[in-house]
Amino acid sequence: MHLAKLPPPLNYPPPLRAGWVRAQRTLKAPAQPRSAWTGLLAHTPLRQTGAIIPGAGAGAILPAPEPGIDVAQFSVALVRLSSTTILIAVRADAAWLPTRTSAEYLDPATFRSVTISAQRWAQPRLVTRTFAAQADISRLTAVINAGVPAPISVVAGMHCAPIATAYILRFTPRAAGRPSVLVTLGACPHAYGITVNGKQQSSLWDDGKLRMAAAALVGVR
Repeated sequence: MHLAKLPPPLNYPPPLRAGWVRAQRTLKAPAQPRSAWTGLLAHTPLRQTGAIIPGAGAGAILPAPEPGIDVAQFSVALVRLSSTTILIAVRADAAWLPTRTSAEYLDPATFRSVTISAQRWAQPRLVTRTFAAQADISRLTAVINAGVPAPISVVAGMHCAPIATAYILRFTPRAAGRPSVLVTLGACPHAYGITVNGKQQSSLWDDGKLRMAAAALVGVR
């Protein structure tokens, strides 16, 4: 497409967020908006409702569309140039999965105990219990080891409704010099953080499994 200037709204694309990559293309087509939409909706994951209007657009969010890609956003907008031609603007943004470090993979045999603190929203009382049974430690570390990394740029742009209870899990090593681990499941249930010997690791998507395991042990939901 070789227009000197794109018409609105195509001339103001949304800014690219940190940690994302973008591919976009603008095509000129001898078509009408309605027939173009019919073809697009039949061959893409787009969803369109309502009337077709100038500058109309549709989009879709694709979770984990390819190995190594955490999420992709795909959008199309149509702008009429004349009675016989339209512009079709296609944009795809994608966020790459961060790499999990070896420190994030926890060996349950190296921990003497795990202390779980639970605090319900807007309540000052903090419930704390310590568990030394190897089965309990193994159950928690298995969930963490199976976790999927969550890009900071993706999580930062998400809105959430706070949930009832936040949890903090402290894993204490058996031997001196071995790393201690702190896992924080906050009130925003998108991702949880892991700190190993005071060093922040990649966040993991909060799929609810670790929260359920912690709640079952400490008895606070």
